[in-house]
Amino acid sequence: MHAPSCSTKMLLTLPCRCYTIRLKGLKILGTNYTQTYVKEHSIVDPEKKKMELCSTNITLTNLISVDERLLYRPHPENPELTVLTQEAVIRVTGVSLSGYLEGLMAMRMSANASKPGLM
Repeated sequence: MHAPSCSTKMLLTLPCRCYTIRLKGLKILGTNYTQTYVKEHSIVDPEKKKMELCSTNITLTNLISVDERLLYRPHPENPELTVLTQEAVIRVTGVSLSGYLEGLMAMRMSANASKPGLM
């Protein structure tokens, strides 16, 4: 991904957010963390009417790594609708159930993505 140049009319944001974790599997990993910090950046391109949001966790990285990319753009046939494309890479390390936990996280992210939105 390229950062927009100063001559473009795009907005770039770089917030750091704190989220409460609601994943029961964390106790299996030997941690009692209930919050994680996530580094995000987003680019809004009003000319192309699209927004890209990328995020990665910056806590618990020795156990869980999640890199996510969301792309919002107008529907090609109906510009009144928004198309969301979601990509995520989930890695769980250091435990024998890593494949199982990666699958749980992927199912939760997929279920959240399929919920009706406000767009």
